[in-house]
Amino acid sequence: MKATDSHALIVTTSRDEADLLVFILNPAGYQTTLLQDFSAVQETVENIQPDIIILDAIEEIATVFLVCEQLKKISYSADIPLIVIGSNGDTHEKVRALEAGAEGYIARPFDRAEVLCVLKSQLRRKQECDQLRKNIKQLKSENERFAQEASLKKELAAIISHDMKNPLFIIQGCLQMMEMFSESNTVGENEKHLSKIDRSCRTLQRMIVNLEAINALEEENLKVEPAPLSLKDSLDHLIDFLNDQSREDEGYLQHDLPADLPRIFLDRHLLESVLEVILNFFMKNTLEDFTVKISTQQLRDRLQLHMYHEGIQVPERFHEQIFMKAAQAELKKAGFKPAGALGLIFCKLALQANKSDVFIEKNVSTGTKFVLDFPIWQEDLVGNPEKANSNSEA
Repeated sequence: MKATDSHALIVTTSRDEADLLVFILNPAGYQTTLLQDFSAVQETVENIQPDIIILDAIEEIATVFLVCEQLKKISYSADIPLIVIGSNGDTHEKVRALEAGAEGYIARPFDRAEVLCVLKSQLRRKQECDQLRKNIKQLKSENERFAQEASLKKELAAIISHDMKNPLFIIQGCLQMMEMFSESNTVGENEKHLSKIDRSCRTLQRMIVNLEAINALEEENLKVEPAPLSLKDSLDHLIDFLNDQSREDEGYLQHDLPADLPRIFLDRHLLESVLEVILNFFMKNTLEDFTVKISTQQLRDRLQLHMYHEGIQVPERFHEQIFMKAAQAELKKAGFKPAGALGLIFCKLALQANKSDVFIEKNVSTGTKFVLDFPIWQEDLVGNPEKANSNSEA
């Protein structure tokens, strides 16, 4: 710590001593504050937080020792170096000052060089101690972070393992049914089993792809190929597949988005993966005969896709956490079924990597509304004024 950065509090009842110390310290670059009342030391130290304190024991030596002891017991002053200027060079007085908590002792008569040398030495020691404490605090923080990450990895591994077991059990069960009733099964029954197997394989494939993409996105290593896309066509393709693969109790998806929507600029596979994750989240967290409402809104050079469902409402405290790894275990405990292998985390990272975003809209009375925000393809902005909101219901 340089002297020009240092603030010294001088406590003395002698005006002559105060003037002498100011005369020594100010030219050396110290900022100085004078105090003549020893009873006000604690309050003054708390208010100004000096870098070093000089206590003049020319008259009130017992009071100086008491102040030293008090300052070392208080958190905001315990680490501030205390320098006692003694009334004489008596060894007993010096020992008593050090025992009371002073870091340095200067005997009278003193000169300028001695005072500056003692202060510089103690400030250097304080700087080293401050850096050591900072390093220790940082190490503790890192250890806590590592412990939290280890716990998080364990919880996430359990979630992912559970999510992947479900489609595997379905595949295993369907294969067993086909084997047990191979002679009596009709073509329609076999097709039903094969459809479930196909759907479960696709689910597993999506989970694996999303997990790989999350890792690549976090390392900023995911390769994407953005291109002009029709949001309506992408939804049509995905909803046709999901309706074909859905169970009878999962409801039915459709939309009626206008055909003249401006195209968005995004990676096609990424867009379809994001839409599939969110629609699967709807299916997992809704009752029978659920309703999904899909609407769009153009805001200047952005196109927003609003996806609303009337299932379990995601509480506002989870609106941001639902897209974070650290909250997945808590969400599951709260009764929400994740979109398979951290799917919503993938959505957030993938869209943000493509200058897009996804979030949950606030102030929705029932159900949950996801808002996906995309950049519009520049060519579709030419001569294309803002359109009124377009809405459709499924």
